[in-house]
Amino acid sequence: MLAIPTAAARRKDGDSSVWVIANGKLAKRAVKFGVIDEAHDRIQVLSGLAEGETVVTGPVEGFADGQAVRVTGKGN
Repeated sequence: MLAIPTAAARRKDGDSSVWVIANGKLAKRAVKFGVIDEAHDRIQVLSGLAEGETVVTGPVEGFADGQAVRVTGKGN
């Protein structure tokens, strides 16, 4: 089962998505969510995302598909 932090889940106007970082660029990805595990702050991803992809968990205001980014912070 693939699950991501709930902070990475985006929902707007009935659409579900996540922002991923691939090859130093942002991409908005349509996904289908499943069960929410509130105890562990995770949400199941049923489709649209592959194991090992990097998802964005912070604020996404001003993001655009193809925008160049650099990952910083803990573990990088």
